[in-house]
Amino acid sequence: MSLLFGVLLDGVSLGLLFALFAIGFAAVFSILQEMNFAYGDALVMSTFIAVSALRVGLPLPIVVLAALAMGAGLGLAVNFIAMEPLRGRGGNLPLIVSGLGLALLIRNVVIHVWGPAPVAFPDLFATGSFTVGGQVLSSTILVSLVLAALVVPALNLLLTRTRTGMYIRAIAQDPLAARLVGVPVRRTRAIVYMASGVLGSLAGLVFTSIFGVLSISVGFQGTIIAFIAVVLGGIGSLWGAVLGGLLVGLAEAFMAAYVSALYKQTFTFVLLVVVLLILPAGILGRRQQARV
Repeated sequence: MSLLFGVLLDGVSLGLLFALFAIGFAAVFSILQEMNFAYGDALVMSTFIAVSALRVGLPLPIVVLAALAMGAGLGLAVNFIAMEPLRGRGGNLPLIVSGLGLALLIRNVVIHVWGPAPVAFPDLFATGSFTVGGQVLSSTILVSLVLAALVVPALNLLLTRTRTGMYIRAIAQDPLAARLVGVPVRRTRAIVYMASGVLGSLAGLVFTSIFGVLSISVGFQGTIIAFIAVVLGGIGSLWGAVLGGLLVGLAEAFMAAYVSALYKQTFTFVLLVVVLLILPAGILGRRQQARV
């Protein structure tokens, strides 16, 4: 029983981290219906900025702000370099390819500046530890829980209670009609990508704080995890991204504990396929009706 509880706790803790990755990805994917595959490598670069800020002795608030500012800047760069020139030219495929190309460019810049080897990363948010059912957990887990619980309502408030949110919803429904009625489409999309970059940077900081190491591979892994979580939870639902992240974390934890850690990611893909066969729009997703 204690083993089951420990695995469940590990799965929820891991799922919260995956949910943080997924929320930033969903900010673009679920709202604008665009897949930003440079998301993970951008958050890795912003986290390496935090490493450099720590090495020169900057205080923690400045370190976090520097990483978030870099995340916002990289979000803007992805939008204007990889996405904006290709919108309306063949659907999402050119955007996907362009995003992957920019991801490779960012990754090579990171390798050139910081090197290919993983680097140690301190727990920025640790204020101690607490015990749940005999399991000792870092306080950073609580940080990830609070962030996951606050970010989605904050985004929902932005979408439903502000003029910018009204613009975003208009663009998501019909970009051309939104432009015709005076919505600043380019600026609004840039805001969404900036928000996604900030959320990704925050996820990167929490993730590396818990595991204590930062490597280049975190970017690609984070993007894949975020993509699976968003599709599994339901495209078009920000809470679906949280649910998807939790399900992926639980699936990997139980697979690693009771079968083998070698197959945990394979099981995650199998889970995704099974869910989509039953619920093509994801668990909380809304079916899209084609316009005639």
